[in-house]
Amino acid sequence: MYDGGAIRVFRSTLLLHRTTIAHNQAGSSGGGLSLSLDATLTMTHSLVQANRAWLGGGISMGRNSNAVFEDDTFKNNYARTG
Repeated sequence: MYDGGAIRVFRSTLLLHRTTIAHNQAGSSGGGLSLSLDATLTMTHSLVQANRAWLGGGISMGRNSNAVFEDDTFKNNYARTG
């Protein structure tokens, strides 16, 4: 259990469409998704729900990472900090 309970994007590009990311856990950051070091995410019509992490319960974004969200739902994600 480290970064990105469901998905970790590292120096890559990811497109998610009509995707559910739910009930995941990370020991550090990004219970659902973790973006790090030049990662790019485009997410449309998706759900991020009930994920847990120390930092960034649903999603955490690291250095030089970018994200575009369109008609997405984030609910009931939990982080101890951040």
